[in-house]
Amino acid sequence: MTFRITDLAKFTDEQTGSAIQLCNALNRDVRWAKFYLSADNEIIIDDNEVSNDSMTAENIFALVGRNMQTAGTAFAELKKAGLA
Repeated sequence: MTFRITDLAKFTDEQTGSAIQLCNALNRDVRWAKFYLSADNEIIIDDNEVSNDSMTAENIFALVGRNMQTAGTAFAELKKAGLA
C-alpha cells in the first residue's frame, strides 16, 4: 500500500538548495516516509506500507492519520524555511 502526498509545497528554482536541505533533514528525522523533489518543483511525501489480508480498517485509519500528522509537521518546517 502506498500513501503519496503531492503538491505539499511548490518552490522556485532559487529555493531548490533549501528544499533539498529540508528534504534531507525530514528524511533523517522521519524514518517511515521519504521526502523528495519532483520535476515540477514540488515536495512530495511517499510512504510504502506492507499490507496483507489481515490489514484492518483500523490499521489503515491509523496509517492515514500518521501520514497526515507527518504532512502537518513537514508543512510547519516548510513554513519556517520560507518554502510554503
